[in-house]
Amino acid sequence: KGAFKGGAKEEPVAKGAKPANSAGKASPPTDVPAIANGKKDATANGKKDATANGKKEGPAQKAASSSQAASGAASARAKLEAEEKARKLAEELMMEEEKEKLKQQQEQDSEKAKAEKNRQKKEEKKKKKEQERLAKLAQFEEEEMQRRRIEKARLEEENERKRKEEARLLEEAEKESLARKKREEEEKKKKRMEQDRMEQKRHEEEVQRALEQSRKDAEKKAKKEAKKAAKLAEKNKLCLYGKKCKRLDCYFSHPDGREIDEAGAPVVCEEDYLCNDPSCTLAHPAGRAIDKSRHDQLLSALLGTGSTEAGAQPGSSGFFAMPHSKGSTTIDDGDELDECQVCFGEGRDYCLIPCGHKILCFSCAEKYRAKKGKDTHKICPICRGELQGSITEHYSERLARGEPIFSS
Repeated sequence: KGAFKGGAKEEPVAKGAKPANSAGKASPPTDVPAIANGKKDATANGKKDATANGKKEGPAQKAASSSQAASGAASARAKLEAEEKARKLAEELMMEEEKEKLKQQQEQDSEKAKAEKNRQKKEEKKKKKEQERLAKLAQFEEEEMQRRRIEKARLEEENERKRKEEARLLEEAEKESLARKKREEEEKKKKRMEQDRMEQKRHEEEVQRALEQSRKDAEKKAKKEAKKAAKLAEKNKLCLYGKKCKRLDCYFSHPDGREIDEAGAPVVCEEDYLCNDPSCTLAHPAGRAIDKSRHDQLLSALLGTGSTEAGAQPGSSGFFAMPHSKGSTTIDDGDELDECQVCFGEGRDYCLIPCGHKILCFSCAEKYRAKKGKDTHKICPICRGELQGSITEHYSERLARGEPIFSS
């Protein structure tokens, strides 16, 4: 490669050729000087030979020498022309080489420019890729931040949901605990009620067994007292005045308040027996007023006859006794104070109406109610009065104290 020097491009020197002059012309090749030197040598040799031969020889020799000299000059001219042609050819070759070198240099420059452009393109591509990478990195970081924000929001929502779920579970647990306590209390209450029911049932069974035993004892006692009761019944058929009492035809009254006890002896009490039969007359002391409210209440409550004046109701077939606290309406027989006068078993809890004798137990009172209407000849075993019903001990005690049975 040639180097630039002084504005002109220095070409490489060919082997055997002189370097180019300052004008930039290429020097001929080395073989041209050689031809010129040969021409000079040949001319000099010919002159010497001709001179030498002319001195020695004559005109013939001179002619030969002149012809030789002419041929030598022609050959020299031919050589010079050949040298000129060779020089021109060398110059053309040099020009071709120069053009080739310039072309190569241009190609190299173009290749360098292309390489530079390619390098610049690569740099641009690299920068573009770097920018894209940075943009992607920024986008990734933005997406990562967005994802983190979303994840944070999701975690907060999850925590809030967990707190709500825990609160709900706690509330449900409290409700379940309250419901369980309530169920336990209900179960305890049911158990207590069941225990009470079983206890009551056991007590009722014990009472039933005791009643059964009492009935058995009463049956034995009833057999013993049967004869005595028969005798007492025959004896009590006579009233206080020694006349037979027609229980179905006419109801009697005892104006002085006397009645017949179980032994047949008269018992003095402050009772007024009211006769309701139209054929009979009332036997009250002169000027004595009747407690209408008590009579009306007793009639309306027990017989369903409404509020009427006692002792003046026609068509009624019964009488009432209005006992007072001083009177004796029960049997006082010592050990037999609480025995039923019918079955001799259970306690006397029911009072007969209208006479007011408390001589029946619960079972006998129920049997009396069941047979009511079938037998119209029910009589009190104490006073032999026809009966209309029975009342419990509570109302019989109020009746004995002279209090109204039902409040108005």
